This record gives sequence, structure tokens and C-alpha cells, in this order.
Amino acid sequence: MRKLLLFLNFVIISALFGCVALLNGVFAWTEPAGAPPLNNVAAPVNVSADAQVKTGGLGLLGENPAAQYGLSTASGTLGAIKTKNASTASEVSVNQSTRGVYIDSAKASYSGIYSVMNGANSYGAYYYNKNNTGTGFYTRTSGLGGAIFSDTFGLNITADNTGVNSVSKKEAVIAKLKDVNNNQIAEAKLSFLNSLNKPVAVGGYKDANNYGELGQEGVGLKAKGSQYAGVFEGNVYVNGTLSVKSGCNGCADLAESISRAERVVAGDIVAVDSRLRLIRATKNSQTVVGVVSTKPSLNLNDNIELNGAPLALSGIVPVNVTNENGAIRAGDFITASSVSGYGMKATSGGTVVGKALEDLKSERGQVKMLVAVSWFGGESCACKK
Repeated sequence: MRKLLLFLNFVIISALFGCVALLNGVFAWTEPAGAPPLNNVAAPVNVSADAQVKTGGLGLLGENPAAQYGLSTASGTLGAIKTKNASTASEVSVNQSTRGVYIDSAKASYSGIYSVMNGANSYGAYYYNKNNTGTGFYTRTSGLGGAIFSDTFGLNITADNTGVNSVSKKEAVIAKLKDVNNNQIAEAKLSFLNSLNKPVAVGGYKDANNYGELGQEGVGLKAKGSQYAGVFEGNVYVNGTLSVKSGCNGCADLAESISRAERVVAGDIVAVDSRLRLIRATKNSQTVVGVVSTKPSLNLNDNIELNGAPLALSGIVPVNVTNENGAIRAGDFITASSVSGYGMKATSGGTVVGKALEDLKSERGQVKMLVAVSWFGGESCACKK
């Protein structure tokens, strides 16, 4: 009896070891005895909880990886491959019915696709759509649609038709230029709404005092510069009215910059010397040419290299005057006085620089004058006004 019990125990233990070995053979990875596809191990494949390694190509659902693919799989009902990360809950589906690759993740600071390339002439991502009605790359987000950081070209686009097609409700394209210290030195906008919520086609900005806008609503070009709003190297043609809003308070004039032989200031009555340079005029000057403009609306020959002053050619300007020849009333002609640079009421024949448009209310000061350099024949009678 004892021998029988020992024999039965041996049989049971042997059977248990045999089952364990059989299950291990079924669920564990077993390499084929020969080169695939010969002597492939029958299913199931890689169903154990232990990490397993397969050397060589793997074909699933009847696909043959041959020597070209590490993994080859036929498509399922919805897609070929779907994987899910247990820690991030991120899902990636490959070769869906309507998407090549579909990524779904709600994790903060997560990159849907992160590509790092080190090879010369390589691409972090390459999209090619042969159909001219299709889209090579499409992105949609409630935040930042795309961010590009590059040591060379941020974005290089080559196209047979449309290079960039941007649709936006506020600003279609913004480009900012920075120096080596990451300080912004310029900004350009393409198709945007300005501060008045009006559409502008193109805008280029350096700061609040240096900008240009092209294609505003009702305005072809608007520019502002701390020194010049615009500089044109060549001819400028205007087909229409040229309106200039400038000048001093209550006056506007056309002037021309002329070199000066001595210091002259706005409102001075001036003459020219033998080298056609401006000097302050007196009643004895034979070459009186007019008045130095205070703030010309339009200045001809405006060249800082001239070291000159703007001579008013026409329009209304302030002029320095004195009551040396009697009180000045609106309508009086103004001529040079004995005070250098100052004018007085003209009563006798001689050169006048213009007609006063307001009364002088002190012994010396300034009055507005309509520029009119001409010859005055003198008052018709000796009576005083």
C-alpha cells in the first residue's frame, strides 16, 4: 500500500509539472526553430505579463513584413494599431479610416508629436499631398496654433500656387524681429484689425513713433516716423489732391531750405549775401527775400547738410515786427525795419515781404502775415491810418 501511494504521488506531481510546462509553452514567447516564415510558432504571441523581446520582423493579421518592415499589420475595422498610455491616458491610433495618425491626450504640457532630428538635410516632419485641392498640414487649436523656434529659417515655404493661406478674426500673420540679445527691434503684421477695429492690409512697426500701415479702410498708406514718415529715393507722382496737415497754430506755408551765413530764427525778415546765404535784413538791405518759416507745412530742398533755414515762399507765417513806423494794423504791408531781422509798417516805396493779417498790440512782437514778396509803391496820401 505504501508503495502504491508513493507511485500515485509521483504521477500527480509529474502531471502538475507537465501542465505548468505546457502553459509556459503556450503563453511565453518562443523563437521559431528556423528563419521566418518557416517554422513559425503558433499563436498566442506575447500574452504573458512579462516583457518579451522578438528579434526580426513581425507580421500580424496575415501581413508579411518580409525584410522591409519591423512590424506589418493589416487594418482592423477602425484602424491598424491603437495604443494607450496607462499613466497619461494618451491614445494614439494609426491608419484609421479617415486619419493616418490620431493622437488624443488631455495631459497638460503634452506634445502630440515631438520630433528631434540630427541628420543633415533631414526633416522633423514632412507632409506631402499630391492632390491640389487637399491640405498638406492642418492645425486647429483654441490657443497657439503653431510655434516655431529655429536657428536658421523659422518657416521656409515653396509652393506652385498659394504659399500661405491664413484665415483669422483679428490678425492673420504677425512677424517679430529680435536681435541677438532677444530684444524686439521690429514687428510686421499682415492683414489685421487696428486699434479702431478697422482692417489694415500690411503694417510694419518699430515703436509708437515709427510705423507704417498699408491698405487701411479709405487710406492707401499711413506712416509715422520720429524723423521722417517717408523717404523716397526717386520721383513721386500724386494723381489727386495733396493735403498737408502741418504748420504752426493758425498758419501753413510752403518753404525752401537755404544755407545761412549767420544765425537766423523763425519769424526773422532775411536777405541773402553774395553767396546766396541767409542773413538778417534791415531797411538798408538790397536783397530782401522774405521771412524764415516757423513750421512749414511743406519744405522744399529739406537737407540737413545745408545747415540752412526754411525760407517761406508762400502761405501764412508769423513775422517779427516793431512799431517803428507806426502801429501795425491788419492789412498793412510789412517791410524791413532798422532793427535787424524785424519788420515794420511800409509807408513809402520799396520791397515788402507780405501783408499783416492781425494788429500788433505791443512795441515788438509777432503777427500773422500772408507772404507776398513784391514792390510796394507807397501810400497814396501822407495821412495816417
